[in-house]
Amino acid sequence: MGQRLSRSYYTPLKDVTVRQLAGSSPAGSSFLLSPAFCLKVLKRGLPPHYECSKKELTRFSGVIKYEESEVWREKQKKVEERLWVSMTRRKPTRHLESEVEAVLEHLYASRSWFRRPGLLERTLVDQLENVLAAGKQNTLWNRMLYMWRRLFRKSVSTKTLRSSTKYSIAAATPGTERAHVLSLAVAVRLWREFRGDDTIARAELPALRRMLNDTRNLSIVCQHTNRVLHVRYDEEILKRLDSSSSLRLSPGAAKRLSAASSVLLKLSREHEEMKPFCDSALRRLNSL
Repeated sequence: MGQRLSRSYYTPLKDVTVRQLAGSSPAGSSFLLSPAFCLKVLKRGLPPHYECSKKELTRFSGVIKYEESEVWREKQKKVEERLWVSMTRRKPTRHLESEVEAVLEHLYASRSWFRRPGLLERTLVDQLENVLAAGKQNTLWNRMLYMWRRLFRKSVSTKTLRSSTKYSIAAATPGTERAHVLSLAVAVRLWREFRGDDTIARAELPALRRMLNDTRNLSIVCQHTNRVLHVRYDEEILKRLDSSSSLRLSPGAAKRLSAASSVLLKLSREHEEMKPFCDSALRRLNSL
């Protein structure tokens, strides 16, 4: 009976629908942010296995309802499109500050000292605050500084870190392929935190590329594991890195995190020039 109650009371995030976020509101109800947009934001900020309680969903639905939204509704779709670009591409968007502040002001008003917002609401607030902070950093001086760095530095991305070198690791058989233990996507995120931006000195890039494509960081796995499971686990790890929340990783993601920490320890001993980065990355991963 306890299991039945638990299953009916909690819903995995991947199964949450727009109707659940809209609550019992009639068609055409006013929302500060549309339930469909909010659901996208939540699925980006939380792992698919997160269990949402009915209480969380009901409260979240009540928070995003908005009475005076005739003017807002006319431009809501365009604002949400620009918000999504800022959240997913980390690209500061001009003329968005006033809209974000209006949304946050409404969400802040729903808080109280005795009733803090639930995890779902806090995730939405966190992402909106990140957009607001990125917009304030998008000054003329910062843009000029960024372009100046680009003249003497290279971009750190999965594309620039991938190597086409012939590895000494055993060749992959049909249905299998080489995979990184510490994925390049996670490495890029850790480097951005280590240096404060996504650039690297031209002389350092070959060393970082050699380290990440070291045979110690490579394994042979089936294609499904590499292209589906590892991608899913890495997304969970990246969400934990991007958030200060204490969300629990799934068993698979926790195992992959442990493997990445172990290989970083080995790589730091073999690649002295990258030891500061490895030590910083290890501390960050171990803090999750």
